[in-house]
Amino acid sequence: MHTISSPGRTSSRTMMRNDGAALLVVMGLLGAMTILAGAFIEGVHMTLAQQRAASNDLIVRNLAQAGIDSAIASLCGDESAYEGESDVALGEGRYSVRLTRGPESNTYRVNAIGELEAGGRVTHSFEIKARVTVQDGRLTSVTQTEVKPKRGDT
Repeated sequence: MHTISSPGRTSSRTMMRNDGAALLVVMGLLGAMTILAGAFIEGVHMTLAQQRAASNDLIVRNLAQAGIDSAIASLCGDESAYEGESDVALGEGRYSVRLTRGPESNTYRVNAIGELEAGGRVTHSFEIKARVTVQDGRLTSVTQTEVKPKRGDT
């Protein structure tokens, strides 16, 4: 026995095949959208991590510069009394300054390190080295060299 369908109607067998195909198309689209959403979220996460690292690099660079500036101010005040500083808290981090007397009596080598710490360990640091000359309580020259930042986990 054959069934004859009218032109406006579809048989139940044809409808079942179409329903299965529609389900597969919808499932495929949902899978593709899930993958795209995951990629987007990962991209946002990476961008935020890069911005946080760049911000931390700037902070430790400024901390090291604060150490250099503190050393210069102290040397101009009473150069014989200043020998450096260690773990000076400033803002979100700290800086340390090591001072070495140069070959000339009024010349100094200054190493300043700015650091950020999280969970008891240093996550970012930056070092600036400078050669400072002070004459009669006045700064006469400064030559600075920046050392690359060191990053841990951000």
